[in-house]
Amino acid sequence: MFTEPFLIDTSYRIYIRQNKKILTEINHLLLSKQDDIAIYHDSIYDNAQLNTSEINKLREGQKKLGTYIISKSDEEVYYGLWGYLDIRLAVIYLPDKINPYNNYRHLTGNWFHLQKSD
Repeated sequence: MFTEPFLIDTSYRIYIRQNKKILTEINHLLLSKQDDIAIYHDSIYDNAQLNTSEINKLREGQKKLGTYIISKSDEEVYYGLWGYLDIRLAVIYLPDKINPYNNYRHLTGNWFHLQKSD
C-alpha cells in the first residue's frame, strides 16, 4: 500500500510531538550517563549507578510514555512501544543524528523508527 509508510511515519511523529517534554527529559537524563541503562517493565538494569530520584523519574516517564522498555547505549536511546516475537514497534533517538542502520527510517530531528523488513 502506497500510503502505509506515510501513515506509519505520521503516527510516530504524533507520538513524539505529544510526548516531547518527557522524551526530552528522559533523553537528557540517560545521555548524561556514560554506561548502558535499560528500564524493562518494573526493572532497571543500570551500570551508571542512578540515584533514587533519577530512577523514580525514569519509572514515571516510562509509565507516561507507555513503553515496555527504554534502553540507552552509546549510540541511541530506544523506546520500545510494542513487541511480540520478531515484530518491534519503537522510536529511536540518535544523539548524533547519524543513521547507522539501513532498517532505521528518519522521522524528525534526531528521531527514527525501525522500518519493517519485507
